[in-house]
Amino acid sequence: MEQLVSAKELRRIVNETIDDATLPAEDLAEGWLYWFQKRGERYLTSAAKFGYTEATLDLPKPLATTMNKPVLRALLKRVRELVPGCAVCIVEEEYEGAILFRLEISWAVAAAAHAPSTENNILEE
Repeated sequence: MEQLVSAKELRRIVNETIDDATLPAEDLAEGWLYWFQKRGERYLTSAAKFGYTEATLDLPKPLATTMNKPVLRALLKRVRELVPGCAVCIVEEEYEGAILFRLEISWAVAAAAHAPSTENNILEE
C-alpha cells in the first residue's frame, strides 16, 4: 500500500507554518476557509454517516490562538453561509494552559434549539 505522507513530513510542514509569524490572521483564515470549502462537506457528511449530529473543528494554531475578533467573526460568518441551517459558533477553550478557539457545527434537528453551547462563544454578544 502506498503511503500518503509521513508524520515527519507533516511535523516539518506544521513547524514551518508556526514559525512564519509574519503571516497575518486574515491570510490564515482565508487559507483555512479554502480548505474547508474543498474538504468540509466530506468531513461533515462522514461525521453524519457515523451518527454524529455535531462536529468540532480545530483551527490552525496561529489562528486558534489569535485574539483578532474581527477575523474570527468574518470566519464565523463565512462558515455559516457555507452550511445553511446548521448552528455554528466559535468557542474559547483552555488547552495545555493556553486559550484557543475551536469551531463547532451542529446539524441536529431544530439546530437553533440544539446549538452548540454558547457559554464559551466569545463572538456572540
